[in-house]
Amino acid sequence: PAPSKRPRTVDADAFYGSAHKTWQEAVSEKRKWKPYVPPRNSDHFWRFSRPKQIARRFGRQADAFSYADNAAVTAGSSIGVFAEEVDAHGSRLYIVATMESFYDLYERLSPQRRHHYEVIREGTPCRLYFDLEFSTGEAPEINGARAVEVLVRELCAMVRAVYNIPLVPADVFDLDSSSETKFSRHLIVHIPHAVFADNVQMGYFVQRFEDVLETKRALDTEVDELLFVSGKSIIDTGVYTRNRCFRLLWSTKLGKARFLMPSTSCLFPLRGKSREQLFWDSLVSHCGDENDRLLTAQVRTHARRWT
Repeated sequence: PAPSKRPRTVDADAFYGSAHKTWQEAVSEKRKWKPYVPPRNSDHFWRFSRPKQIARRFGRQADAFSYADNAAVTAGSSIGVFAEEVDAHGSRLYIVATMESFYDLYERLSPQRRHHYEVIREGTPCRLYFDLEFSTGEAPEINGARAVEVLVRELCAMVRAVYNIPLVPADVFDLDSSSETKFSRHLIVHIPHAVFADNVQMGYFVQRFEDVLETKRALDTEVDELLFVSGKSIIDTGVYTRNRCFRLLWSTKLGKARFLMPSTSCLFPLRGKSREQLFWDSLVSHCGDENDRLLTAQVRTHARRWT
């Protein structure tokens, strides 16, 4: 949970530059910070009212990780690494900050300037998450909300069967960034008192989950018609790699207008929560506590056979 007391805030424009300036204009004026080219560390280093409350930007992921690891030893607060998309080619800057400091900066950005990602670091315990997608042109008949409902139903049964943990649909934070041509959902699963040891172990679990869904295709019409498009599962299994960047709540890909927002069919409790609490709830890492159970999974030992 987020601390009740947070450091004095820093204006977002002081960190990112004026909202009225483009990256190119800011560089031409030789401001302190620079975009991804050429890769280099930011000259700015902000300290907040409490010592060791920090936020710093880097051009290289390795430099950000090194700084974060050193800062975590002395900061006395959770340190996060985030990425910001800065050009149409997918180049990114990396932000190392205490969690509270990053939220303050992120919240003060205009919606059009939020192109940010959480970096899910290798070996870090994290919540179960899914990236669901398919082209609506390929499957215009699929009801996306019902597809999520069916997938969550099957997931709850799988978690109970494998880990003996009760999971209900209200434990799943359902985020939507769909367009007219693409169905796109992120599911952040709050398994009670448990997180995965890391997202690689999680990927093994998701592979097994896909195998179960494939087996059920012949037995359940909804599983077959809603969770598979052109013979392929709507689950993107490519998001369980080391140091994965996963888009943040309220962010959009650079040049796009599809903001990641709570879906209209989300059953996760939202009412009465502050925006800050929703932000913490939407994160994959930096969650749980030391008493949470660490979940692992076995590697798939057979080749997938699509029917």
